[in-house]
Amino acid sequence: MALRLYVANSGENTISVIDCELLEEIDRLALPPGAQGPRRLLITSEGLYHADSYSATTGRLYGEKKRHSELVEAGACPTGLCAVPGGIVVSCGESNSVWGYEKAPLYPRWCTQTGAFPVGIAAIRKQIAVAELFTGCVRFWKGEGREPEGVFEGEGMPLCIAAGRESYLAGYLLGSGNGQIWRILPTEAPVPLDREIPPVGQIFCLKGQNKAVAAHVWDDSFSLIDWKKMEVLWTKAAGRMPDDLCADRAGKRIFISCMLEDAVRVFDNGGRLLRCIPVGREPRGLALEEISPAALP
Repeated sequence: MALRLYVANSGENTISVIDCELLEEIDRLALPPGAQGPRRLLITSEGLYHADSYSATTGRLYGEKKRHSELVEAGACPTGLCAVPGGIVVSCGESNSVWGYEKAPLYPRWCTQTGAFPVGIAAIRKQIAVAELFTGCVRFWKGEGREPEGVFEGEGMPLCIAAGRESYLAGYLLGSGNGQIWRILPTEAPVPLDREIPPVGQIFCLKGQNKAVAAHVWDDSFSLIDWKKMEVLWTKAAGRMPDDLCADRAGKRIFISCMLEDAVRVFDNGGRLLRCIPVGREPRGLALEEISPAALP
């Protein structure tokens, strides 16, 4: 399967398209009028979704080359985006809310209140986890029924939440200025990382593995984590202000958006730099799409 990487260029309201074999930008998609500040991306079979922090909107680009678009309202300052069975959900920080949408056509179906400033959202099957920056909590809901399923109250403030195969990983900013990652589920005792690390702004769990990569946005570095043992395997330089990261299905290549470089850096699974790819201004959210060779031009 061929791979396309989509990059949300928050400073110019575009999305770069990168060919992951050539490791270069091959297209740049304009967002529909009214969409400003794309922060997070999500790819599904229905299209490419973007959550836009400045315009309080959620959008979908679809079609063979993502030239068709839909744009609908969201709460103030969308911060996170994930898929659930039957739809997508968006956390909206400044409105203390989560919105649920039909995938296609895109339209809002429900909205519910959260604690103060939900900074990220993730889902495992029908369960939703919401990280609340100013309450210090991660709350769990039972799918779109929004039935409470538990709460994790960590030390400090959660900056991000990610979903693995069996558990969530929450990155916290501690009062000391350091960071910590917790492996959590409502049904199990939370497990911390084996040491404090630089604060983590985003986490990506590698597919089919017990590993995750974490971006240290204020430290210009990233780490590989064994989330079964909750150990840091290594930490390497990432580029200036890493905001988001993802990896291919085999975990052999890691992609990191670097906001202050207007670039995406590509690393191997040992943290060795392979390429620095110029993109648009202030790159943030990333999404990888697998494309059948038969669908390529």
